[in-house]
Amino acid sequence: MSTETLQTLAERIDAWVRESRPSQGLCILEELEMRADEWCALEGYQWPFVELIEGEITMAPSPSENHQDTVFELAVLLRAHVRASVKGIIRLSPLDLRLSDSTVVQPDIMCFANAGDALPALVVEVLSPSTFRHDLGPKMLLYAEAGIAHYWVADPMRKDIEAYEFQDGRYVEVGEVKAGVFQGPPFPELSIPLAELFPG
Repeated sequence: MSTETLQTLAERIDAWVRESRPSQGLCILEELEMRADEWCALEGYQWPFVELIEGEITMAPSPSENHQDTVFELAVLLRAHVRASVKGIIRLSPLDLRLSDSTVVQPDIMCFANAGDALPALVVEVLSPSTFRHDLGPKMLLYAEAGIAHYWVADPMRKDIEAYEFQDGRYVEVGEVKAGVFQGPPFPELSIPLAELFPG
């Protein structure tokens, strides 16, 4: 694909993003499919909450304050833990993560075991009313297909975290909550009081 074609494509996506911000559920840019290498070639452009899902360009609604508070608080806890006890790098959305030749996503939180790793050891998604079906369905399946070892789902509505581990080709729930405190791989020694993570 030529530079001129990439520029035209980027301008089309940019216009769609400006005009089509959804308020509920995912929005799909119709009649346009891309490969991950084409998507990643659009240097200089980055659209928050816009992802390439199996060749389709999708956009999620802007997150709520509650969602962003949860992302921030959980990222702070994870960052402090990996700095104090193990090596690791925490990254936040919007940062593209290539899962396959047709999928590039922006997880809320990623934890990489080492700098330069292609895939994170842990992906965390914080649920929103508009995207929870996607995060617990198609997106979860895409993470499993990519071989992401650990997947956490934080739910501000239920004030809960679920932890999944990739075993025998699928995710198995492995986290636990005791006395209001969450623990789960890959950081079983990290205790997260849910009342502090989800105040109110």
